[in-house]
Amino acid sequence: MTAVMLLGLSSCTEWDQVDPPAGSQVYPKLEQLGAYHFDDSTPVNSIDVSLAGELFAYDAGDLPVFKQSASRSSVFMDLNGGYLRLKNPVGGNAQQAVSLVFFVYTDVTKTKDISELTLFSFKNEDGSQEVSLDGNGGLHVNTTAGQWEYNTESKTGILQGDTTWHKVAVCISDVDYFIYVDGLKRLDFTPPTSYKTSANLNMKDVVKFMADAPYLYIGNSTYDATANEEKAAAYTWKIDDIDVYRNVITEKQWRWNNSGGGGGGDDDNFEYVVGDWIATVGETDNSTGWWGAHSNYFRIPADGSVVLSFKNYSSKANNWNNWVIGLTSDDERNGGSYVEYAILRSDLYGWGTNYNDGTWTSSGYDDWDAFRENMDGADVNISISRNGSQCVMTAVATCPNGKVYTETFTMDTGNSSDAMRAFLTVDGCHLEMNKGQCGAMKSVAVSKLTIGATDNSTGWWGDHSDYFTIPAGWNLTLTFTNYSTKANNWNNWVAGITTDADRDGDGYAEYVILRSDLYGWGANYADGTWTSSGYDDWDAFRENMDGAVVKMTISRSGTQCVMNAVATCQNGKVYTETFTMDIDNDSENIRAFLTVDGCHMEMQPAGCLLTKPF
Repeated sequence: MTAVMLLGLSSCTEWDQVDPPAGSQVYPKLEQLGAYHFDDSTPVNSIDVSLAGELFAYDAGDLPVFKQSASRSSVFMDLNGGYLRLKNPVGGNAQQAVSLVFFVYTDVTKTKDISELTLFSFKNEDGSQEVSLDGNGGLHVNTTAGQWEYNTESKTGILQGDTTWHKVAVCISDVDYFIYVDGLKRLDFTPPTSYKTSANLNMKDVVKFMADAPYLYIGNSTYDATANEEKAAAYTWKIDDIDVYRNVITEKQWRWNNSGGGGGGDDDNFEYVVGDWIATVGETDNSTGWWGAHSNYFRIPADGSVVLSFKNYSSKANNWNNWVIGLTSDDERNGGSYVEYAILRSDLYGWGTNYNDGTWTSSGYDDWDAFRENMDGADVNISISRNGSQCVMTAVATCPNGKVYTETFTMDTGNSSDAMRAFLTVDGCHLEMNKGQCGAMKSVAVSKLTIGATDNSTGWWGDHSDYFTIPAGWNLTLTFTNYSTKANNWNNWVAGITTDADRDGDGYAEYVILRSDLYGWGANYADGTWTSSGYDDWDAFRENMDGAVVKMTISRSGTQCVMNAVATCQNGKVYTETFTMDIDNDSENIRAFLTVDGCHMEMQPAGCLLTKPF
């Protein structure tokens, strides 16, 4: 190994800080103990620091280097076949958890490979004991208190090797550990009894070791030393803005947007929509040619997000006869400062000044002949999110036959501070805009992807989704696939809309419990009203709902609350139900959740979000 000393990393640690006396506090205090942002670094193997640290190189690699990044608008550390060792900023100063938040970039494309590399590790003096986290969220523990590992190698990648920066937030507490990536919860794991060793290792032991260990390593572990050294030296790893906390982090730390807005929708004075609302883009007979009609301009603030919702109709002649979106600078088309960062189509194609350096990911695109047919009448939700100069466009198209196409394009715009614009245009198609579901967006954390046993054996109220909080003035959208025993009408999804409290906790009250078969109950049910379409044959309904894709929106306007659920079945049948009620609550948060009764649901996180309508 090659090593070089570093003198002092930017940190906010106060080493004489101690916990207040027992009994003087109600909740453990979240406190930042270390901040390693590299911004005072020069692009060489040295750094302006206030804590001692060392750089090491693997035999097959080299020392980490510090580089200026246009996309990060800061200096970052390129691990470069090496790793960084720091004096542990926690310094024994933890109570219930140790948390880390950082940005990471990798070109590792296989889940197995990324699970063999290490994001960080806490080690004792000689390195013989450690707690480490790998690139796919696997937790590895080797201490005198016990040894075990939660290996996620076979699971879907927590991080993707898509050569873009991702924000990662990790909390390891005395009962569990969770991970957020780009503001979305990707893992929440509570070790079962089987993970305890003969030494009775538990998560409290893990947290204590992390707090007391003398060193924090970035990019190094010994749990699989040979594989780790070879792969760490071969792959590209970059890391930036590492923040270390004691105790459990909150939404403020894990959300994708670092600023206080959470989705760009808190500034009511920001002009999101330019001009009078355009409800229909293109002629309804799909005769409008390329670039022949455009939607409004939708402006997106720096570190903000928006969602656009519309129905897509197509001539079905070609793959490209569907929606097109433009992502541009904050100017009118052909204006003096107009720049097209990217023009993107629904068929995974595009162009523009930043297109060639961007990346696509997608799912569902397995048959282009079917695609052309399916997209006619598809419900499309497009989210556009910004973090610094990085911009991510995700489009989810739910077709009349239940087929779902998802595409994501990620690029660096080189614009981290100014507003940008988006607009929709057509080419042998037309779009019907859903104004009520277009707005400033916040991501919704979906930690529980499956509700109910997959054989549909879970009985009434036997399992529940996450709680989803709905602030006043915001709309919640949940998208999921519904599976049923098909035995009874009610063996399908059930939704609860309640006060902002845990079930059976203090202040808990059920405004309504609503079912997919136009039935419900609760304190506000009797005074509410149903409207529906498609419910003409209950025998067919029971069959059709198995495998149906459901898009549920719960919207709030003043004291009025509206639940709308559209179930698109695999045979193309559509069931729509709407329940409207007054909840005598126009300012406080409310909650929603899903539960089961002889059914199960598979959540689609890309289709789960909060929207503040334009």
